Amino acid sequence: MVEVDKDIKNLNKYLEGIYMAINTFEHYVSMAKEEKNLSLLKDIELQFKSSAVDIINRIIDLGGKSKDEASLIGKVSETFINIKDKIMVQNDDQLLTEAYKYIETGLKMGNKFLNENELTTKSREIVVQDLKKQNALLDTFPSKIPLKK
Repeated sequence: MVEVDKDIKNLNKYLEGIYMAINTFEHYVSMAKEEKNLSLLKDIELQFKSSAVDIINRIIDLGGKSKDEASLIGKVSETFINIKDKIMVQNDDQLLTEAYKYIETGLKMGNKFLNENELTTKSREIVVQDLKKQNALLDTFPSKIPLKK
């Protein structure tokens, strides 16, 4: 059986990844030029914010305190992504491709998190549902995304 303190610690670790996604999608929103793409990226950002609320509520239900933001390593990663995007992304099609790749990477990391960290049954269910929602986000991208299957 997973201890409550360990569950809270692991949920906070997962929450850091969600904060990174929120910050990254705020950056993507600031870069979008076309209204339809701006709307898509805002919707994805809102989904990640909703995910953060779900995880925070679970941490509170467990009697814990949630982290307020991404870790230092997360912030360094975000800064690198922001710099890379400003150099590499020249139009909305490239921006959407980067956003798509970001979600795919986040899903891989989320599944790795599930395999490597112990969670209570209820916490695991919440994370699994969140990953399903993130996977569904990939379907919201236009079919012209080169990576989209």
